[in-house]
Amino acid sequence: MSATGDRPGIPVYLRVLGGAMLLWGLLGVQLLRNSDTDTATGWGWALAIVFVVGGLLLLLGRRLGWPLALLEAIGNLAIGIFEVVSRRADPVIATFILQIIPSGLALWALFTPRSLAWLRASPRRAEA
Repeated sequence: MSATGDRPGIPVYLRVLGGAMLLWGLLGVQLLRNSDTDTATGWGWALAIVFVVGGLLLLLGRRLGWPLALLEAIGNLAIGIFEVVSRRADPVIATFILQIIPSGLALWALFTPRSLAWLRASPRRAEA
């Protein structure tokens, strides 16, 4: 529990997840900025921005970062599984290390009992 009474504080591992998302998103923005190929599409920019915004919000302890992190984890996991199943991943171990394992860890962090308690806690309850 936090110093605000009965409202639980954000778990540390969600802040770590937010920091990792922020760094990954900033790396994506940098790579897209320097890209001279067609990979710098609108979808790439949108995903990088969602990583940055979601990561920053989680790092700051804002609840809006939770659904953005969930969206990113599910999307990244789906893309990784698709690449492995369709044999587009070259090499497969890199896809596991860069997409599937981090997405699974992010989903675990988002759905722990402490994370869900923090998400469900009403911010108005502590102010009353």
